[in-house]
Amino acid sequence: MPSTVYNDIRVELNHLADLPLWEKEKPYELNVDLPPGVPYTNCEYTRHEVDIRDLRTSDTELGFDTTGFKYIKHSSQCLPPFDGLGDESDDSAVVPYLAETIKLVQEQLEAEKVVAIDWRYRKNMRDKSLANKNLARHVAQKPFQTVHSDYSLDSGKPRLRSFLTREELAKYDSKQWRIRIFNIWRPLIPVVDDAPMAFCDRRSVKRSDLVAYDKILADRDAENSFLKHRSYHRWCWLSKQKIDEPAMFVVWDSLDLEKGPGDLPGLVPHSSFNNPNASADAPLRQSIEVQVIAVTRRE
Repeated sequence: MPSTVYNDIRVELNHLADLPLWEKEKPYELNVDLPPGVPYTNCEYTRHEVDIRDLRTSDTELGFDTTGFKYIKHSSQCLPPFDGLGDESDDSAVVPYLAETIKLVQEQLEAEKVVAIDWRYRKNMRDKSLANKNLARHVAQKPFQTVHSDYSLDSGKPRLRSFLTREELAKYDSKQWRIRIFNIWRPLIPVVDDAPMAFCDRRSVKRSDLVAYDKILADRDAENSFLKHRSYHRWCWLSKQKIDEPAMFVVWDSLDLEKGPGDLPGLVPHSSFNNPNASADAPLRQSIEVQVIAVTRRE
């Protein structure tokens, strides 16, 4: 039987292959209906073994300006019933949870303004052939098991225009303000053993390790980031993460627009992974993630 003692572990993570191709051709994914013969993606991947530090038994200090992520002790009173959400155009069942998450972020950051801009429901499945290609929010998506970030270093700013008014954009576009996009990731089962999340300490990432790629969706074009494998990357996870231990992590930071090639990126690469310590009958992971724009005063 696998050990029930959770500690640092060694696992394989899926990375974008480090190829000369990306110097002349941008990686892409087409998440739309395609005519026969048109490839869904030009991406190639490789798997690499990495050591992941268990934060249950580590003294690593977490913070948004250090590691880029942290876990928050918070019991939700507003989790929506994900079985049978109904019409995908109706977000009413999720609105209370979004409002609760906005309040949580405001409290964590003492933010001037917080806006929820997206959410996703994920559920693992043993039969991978049943994975749903419908990317609507109300349709369960399987955990994403390739190291990535939800934005590139540049793509967050255009995203702001869809959610902030012209007056707000003008007001916050100054040295007095910092705008970040966060992902708040919460388990929807009591304890996650199956397909948990791993985060890469952003202080171990070089900007040159990131590769921007185009993700074409039915409703918009996005630019996200893959991470090329490097031996110096430092990976972390929280074993047996509970439903009241959501992870909050940076996926875009306006300060990146002021930095040079040698500066650390603000965003946090992350990935789900296969947990070698999970029992065969461990409940399949279910989770909800919410993206928010958070505006804070610069120190």
